[in-house]
Amino acid sequence: RLTQVTLAPREVSVIITGRCNLSCRHCGVSQPGEDLSLKVWEAILDRLAEARVLELVISGGEPLFRKDFPEFLRLVLDRPFRFSLNTNAVEISPGIAGALADAGGRLSSVMAGLDGPDAETHDALRGKGVFNRAVAGIRNGLTAGLPLVTNCTVTRLNWDRVRDSARYALNEVGVPAAKF
Repeated sequence: RLTQVTLAPREVSVIITGRCNLSCRHCGVSQPGEDLSLKVWEAILDRLAEARVLELVISGGEPLFRKDFPEFLRLVLDRPFRFSLNTNAVEISPGIAGALADAGGRLSSVMAGLDGPDAETHDALRGKGVFNRAVAGIRNGLTAGLPLVTNCTVTRLNWDRVRDSARYALNEVGVPAAKF
């Protein structure tokens, strides 16, 4: 006799905003417009929890660019999800890092964009002055104990710096892993 089996995706990616604080050359996600309200997100998250989704991948645009990100995070933490966050790292202040760290083992990873080992390489893809702000955000996350790794989007502008990017992320910034 067949018993009832609940089928649900293990993981669901949610784009919580199309807005971003950067204009990266390689990104096609940024779509300015009105974000879904927290009330709408609450209903969506309830449906995902009812479907027994295990993990959310939170991204955007730039999810931390939402002014109400702490409130959105609370909605996630009020449900049984584990979650990960994809970010350009620029908005990872000590306060945001602390709020994410408070999620404890529910936060499986923070993937922070780092597209080169120096400002010249990184900023060619993400914009002038972004490298130092991203590294500062990454370090804020590491200081708070976040499970943070870097992600380098390889393009024609940085393909020849991949090895240097890995060394910089691992040895200078101190992340446990660098993805490409």
